[in-house]
Amino acid sequence: MTVPPALTWTCLFPADASYRCDAAPDWMLQMLRFFEEGGGRVQVGYGQCARSDSKDLIGQIVINPCRGVERELRDGDFTYIRRFAVLPSLRNARWFIPLDSGPIAAGAFSLYTPARASARLKRFVARALAHTRLPLWYRDHLIIASRQMPPIESRIRDLFDGTDIRLAISAGAPEPARNRKPSLAVLNPSGQIIAVAKIGNSHLSRQITAHESSVLSALGSESDLGVRRVPQLLFSGDVDGRFLMVQSALAGNPPAAQLTSAHLRFLDALRRGPVKPALESAMIRSLEARLSVLPNPAPRLLGILDAFRPTLQSVHVPSTIVHGDFAPWNLRQHDSVIAAFDWEYAQLDGLPLIDETHFRLQVGYLLEQWTDERAARELQTANEGAPLGLSAQQACALQTVYLLDMLARLLDEGYDPDDEMVAWYRRVLRRLAPSQKEVVLA
Repeated sequence: MTVPPALTWTCLFPADASYRCDAAPDWMLQMLRFFEEGGGRVQVGYGQCARSDSKDLIGQIVINPCRGVERELRDGDFTYIRRFAVLPSLRNARWFIPLDSGPIAAGAFSLYTPARASARLKRFVARALAHTRLPLWYRDHLIIASRQMPPIESRIRDLFDGTDIRLAISAGAPEPARNRKPSLAVLNPSGQIIAVAKIGNSHLSRQITAHESSVLSALGSESDLGVRRVPQLLFSGDVDGRFLMVQSALAGNPPAAQLTSAHLRFLDALRRGPVKPALESAMIRSLEARLSVLPNPAPRLLGILDAFRPTLQSVHVPSTIVHGDFAPWNLRQHDSVIAAFDWEYAQLDGLPLIDETHFRLQVGYLLEQWTDERAARELQTANEGAPLGLSAQQACALQTVYLLDMLARLLDEGYDPDDEMVAWYRRVLRRLAPSQKEVVLA
């Protein structure tokens, strides 16, 4: 079951814990009723901690606690106590920022990589306020109390020789995505992020997290990529009924939101396999399988792939490692070297131009508000430069594979066929493959 964003903090309790709340807004009570059955009980309260029968509790959550709550919890033998600010609010939670110290709270904001200038300014202001420890930058906060250290945190601590770490939590992808999972920034006492962890707590999120683990393990043997370009896998495996993956943090700052020579050097390093027809790549086989099992309009999209088969068979390209979400917010740049994290959608036997196309369209759609007409025109202009020595028709075929792959991903993650982003990608596909527009629009 996918945990609602407002309940992301449940990752810091045993997987089989049960939760009860006697008084809360209706929206919170509705969420918690799905988690009332299970093992040890956690009491959820507003303002005050539970006093009666508290000895029977394994933990407490106190939302917007009153003064003195932490002292009461310690007196009640809760040895693990953490306070988090919830941004932008608990009902619309996206980030849980630890409030242990100014440097830790400020450092936790590095878990969020904004691409828009306005968002970067807001993060800068929030980090400055967090350093002061004044409660001016958040609306809601909560205290998590447990009689024992959470299994997840205990396992992560074992990786760092007793460092007194703190965890910042991201709720993950917004609704309606089914792939949401908690992500954790692991901070040292000075507020530096030393690792990033992901928790697979549903069938789909376990699959995605395990896939990224296997990809990072494989990339770790690619000496040409090196630790400066790809995170190091530190741990992956089951912890208390959840799948935990921990990877090293990458040095550097978010790079420009334009494709630069540094970006292209990174992508060049991923083209490392034997040259073969594009149609014979594992990426194409996987795409066929994914499209064939999705509901409409995916089967119709399979017809577009069929129409491009002759061209894809004629295109001979090197087998390419595809990152899958190559975008500014998943990159870091240090000493003119680009590094990438979030390899959840990576493919080890993919095609060139896929990541480059994704970068262009994600920046265009999310940051520059491109119309579908503008997006198709930009892709066609890129093809005129004969990338990798390909003809415009051949490059267009690879871009079409990307569009189909992206649509398959969005539909598989639970996006409605009429969702704004899905509809935009379909319109771009229609413009890029005009002879197939009746298939795309059917």
